[in-house]
Order: sequence, then structure tokens, then C-alpha cells
Amino acid sequence: MSSDAREPSGQVWCSRFLQSTNLDDLVEPFKTNAKQFIGALRNAGVSVRISTTYRPIERSYLMYHASQIARGLEHADRVPVWTGERRINIDWAHRDNNGLPDLVRARNAAQEMVDGYQIGSNPVAPPRNSNHNRKLAVDMRISNFFGKNVLDAHGDSVEVNTFADLKRVGSTYSVFHKLDDDPPHWSITGR
Repeated sequence: MSSDAREPSGQVWCSRFLQSTNLDDLVEPFKTNAKQFIGALRNAGVSVRISTTYRPIERSYLMYHASQIARGLEHADRVPVWTGERRINIDWAHRDNNGLPDLVRARNAAQEMVDGYQIGSNPVAPPRNSNHNRKLAVDMRISNFFGKNVLDAHGDSVEVNTFADLKRVGSTYSVFHKLDDDPPHWSITGR
């Protein structure tokens, strides 16, 4: 395969440009704030599973366009070519030897990527627009919080009975959640 050859989209792309799950890959002051918030949750007996901290811009490009194609919001033969530093020679349109796109195959391959990235119905920010690209966000599943007393950043004990209570505690640490359609996403802005 020449360096200009394009590789069809599909699940194989999900193993490239990997994201981090390490809180140490975040930047200050968000790194310390997130660690303190998560520490307070865990100290209260709340379960926290981190799925993403830093996400390379290239991965965001792949995730964003895969989700747009799979959801019918973008045509695979109209995706802008990646112009970043690291190469992404992806053929979103699954072109045949005559250069004609197979848009059904392309949409199925995009859905494979959405499934591989475990995006579900969550929104995906365009590349360079995500706080994950800036190392200012963490995706985490928080469970077993009902009825737990969690210390906020001021040292006050807060009984957590709803997700809204969790959001209020997080905000005292400057870790915000504002996207109701993206439950695991917490960031410096909530977006």
C-alpha cells in the first residue's frame, strides 16, 4: 500500500490514536480538581470508572465523522480530508476501482466504528473542539452514589440522592457536568 493509498473505514480504525484513561494526562488546574473530586467520591464509597481523559485530535476526527455518517448527518464521500500532522489515510466512502463510492458500505463501516468507540447516542464534538483534546475533560461512569455522603471542595458533607446532587458537588471542585445527553462527560466547562 503506497503512502497515498486510502484504507477503508471500519472497526480497525478504533485501535489507532488511542485515548488515555490516566488523570495524570490532564492539565492543571483541572487535573488536581478532577483528582480531588474523584477522590471524594471514592472515599464516600461511590464507584467511579474512568473511560477517557485525553483524546488525540486524530481520534476525535475519526469519532466525529464516523458518528456523523452513521447517523445520516454527513455523506461519506464529502468528509473533509484530514490535514493534521499525523497521517490519517482513511477512505470514508469505500470507493471502488473506478472511484465510485459505496455509501451503504460506508455507513455500515461508520456504524462499526461508532460501536467500536462505544459512542452510543452520546454527542461527539468536532476535532479540536473537545475539551478532551485540550486535556480538560474526563468521561467516567459514576454509580452506587445514592444515599452517600460526599465531601465537597469546602469540606462540607453533602448527601447525594440524585445526579443533580453529584453535579453540585462536582461544581465545588470546578469539575462541571452540563450535557444531559452525554452522562459520562465532565470537564472544566461542562461541555
